[in-house]
Amino acid sequence: MPYAWFSFSTASTPAGRRCREDPRGCRDELVADLGSCGATLVELYFDADANVARALVRDLDRDPVCRKALVVKWGARYRKLLTVDEAAPAFDHARRLEGEPGADFRGPEPEAEAEAE
Repeated sequence: MPYAWFSFSTASTPAGRRCREDPRGCRDELVADLGSCGATLVELYFDADANVARALVRDLDRDPVCRKALVVKWGARYRKLLTVDEAAPAFDHARRLEGEPGADFRGPEPEAEAEAE
């Protein structure tokens, strides 16, 4: 799972606030920080309607300690992304699990709840 969203406020942390003053410098700082963890920046986006930046990053999942350091510095949320080819086997596995006794992720169907009453 090499890709992830790395989202952070541009209003709360010092690193985030620097992005509003100097977006290009922010990108350079983020590239350097990601590089220190063996990760790369694919692209940095700024939300048009909120004080939020979202970076598409690659390979930030290699070192959880380094990733945590970046999350703390930037006040970020980290969300791993799956490609279609990576997600397809996960969905196949979920369907197999749903067929196993006690593995119903959705809970009882509404009709079953009404019958139980």
